[in-house]
Amino acid sequence: MIKATDIILELIRHINKCVQAQHYVYSIDEAYKSPAFLHLVTFNKHVRYTKFTQKSTMHIQSICFLKDNYKKTNFREWDNIIGKLSPFLNSFMLKVKYKVLKFDYEIGEANGHLSIDFYFHFYDFVNLDYNLDNRIEHIEMMEKIYFNNQKMYNDDDKSNKPKPPKPPKIDEELEEKEEEKEEIDEELDEEFEALEKDFYF
Repeated sequence: MIKATDIILELIRHINKCVQAQHYVYSIDEAYKSPAFLHLVTFNKHVRYTKFTQKSTMHIQSICFLKDNYKKTNFREWDNIIGKLSPFLNSFMLKVKYKVLKFDYEIGEANGHLSIDFYFHFYDFVNLDYNLDNRIEHIEMMEKIYFNNQKMYNDDDKSNKPKPPKPPKIDEELEEKEEEKEEIDEELDEEFEALEKDFYF
């Protein structure tokens, strides 16, 4: 799965190809040397899309400090840095791990400093292995919960105690995982084909 930190690391790598700068994530050191970029995750949402995929939306703000000691800059001073970044910005795509992500961007101002907001929308895997393990942990947790000093599930009362799921046979589990993998591969192939149509004419 792709995390916000994965995207930030790739943003830093591509920005450094255009502008040599210091980079900070979430907070900036007071002794920074300009130019310096502060990268912030301002929005991070994930929605279940299909059985195997999720739809992710991430907004990342990159604030550029062009002078030391937090001194403010103006639009004219931004032109040079924007010009250097434009080859990357106007590609509108970023390779992150196993996916090519499309992004939109917006140039603005944050407390007198140049700000670039990146908007990512993409589909990714769902963690299927978590579900079975989580059900078993949930049952074990319920056995330890007390309500008004009474145990929620009495060990002696088997009728009131939830039954743990039966572990699937190894062969059946492997077969299911292979089928899931094939379906995911097909969905990813379709997604990459759609991306190619968008980027290549």
